[in-house]
Amino acid sequence: ISPIFAIYFWGFEVGKQLSRSIEGKTPDQTLSVLGLAAAGGFSALPGTAVMVPGDRVKVILQSQDAKNPKYNGPIDCVKGLWKEGGIRGLYKGTALTLLRDGPGSVAYYGAYEIMLQKLTAGNPDAPMSPLKVIFCGGMAGVFNWIVAVPADVLKSRYQTSPDGRYPGGIR
Repeated sequence: ISPIFAIYFWGFEVGKQLSRSIEGKTPDQTLSVLGLAAAGGFSALPGTAVMVPGDRVKVILQSQDAKNPKYNGPIDCVKGLWKEGGIRGLYKGTALTLLRDGPGSVAYYGAYEIMLQKLTAGNPDAPMSPLKVIFCGGMAGVFNWIVAVPADVLKSRYQTSPDGRYPGGIR
């Protein structure tokens, strides 16, 4: 899972470069909270591309009948999905994952920066205790999931549904 989060943080750095370009700021200038939140939203693009197959396998394995499982573990599930639908089978639900992770990441990075600024009185050089950093990160996670849970439910329902169940999309 750590490599996936490394991809998200790489995407965040690329997003910050894009935000700097839009805001007309140099690397030594502080981005606005909106710029940082937008960079967070951008981080979902590369992160989702890497995460979706593993997330799809996880959701299927979690939701299958425990007494009569269709798949006997993650490798068996990947093989089965590939056999049934190829690459599309592994990436089913990508758009819904972006619907979850884009806004969720905006909320995550935006909330983190807002709380960080409040706890440092707007001074980016102010020292932060580990407890304050943990608090900011934890609360950022709460805001992420407040935003992301509805889309996550839709994504999981879609990813575990039989083909053809939602011909017109999720409603």
